[in-house]
Amino acid sequence: MAEPEKVSLPASVDLTAWCSPIENQDKLGSCAVDAGVGIVEHYERRAFGRHIDASCLFPYKATRNLLHWIEDTGAFLRTRMGAMVLFGVPRRGERILGGHAIVAMRLRSRIQPVE
Repeated sequence: MAEPEKVSLPASVDLTAWCSPIENQDKLGSCAVDAGVGIVEHYERRAFGRHIDASCLFPYKATRNLLHWIEDTGAFLRTRMGAMVLFGVPRRGERILGGHAIVAMRLRSRIQPVE
């Protein structure tokens, strides 16, 4: 069996070219959802070269609904990511039909819009 080729990796990598602006959560306990939305914005920018200003409030509320929680006590990162997968991440200000995430963020080239 041949020895694998040794590759030298850089000591650090600057990913700021794909990072979105910092969000201000103010007094809302939404740090986990802000982080999740930041990941979505990062990969949208990296994959398609465009910045989407994704809503942080919609996945925050979707997470609270999944957990059946009313008060603002934070949430589990796993549940926040699950809510974003289940309901999507709409753009900030995008209309959500009937209170549901029918118009969730979609990869325009892969998924057809819901009628």
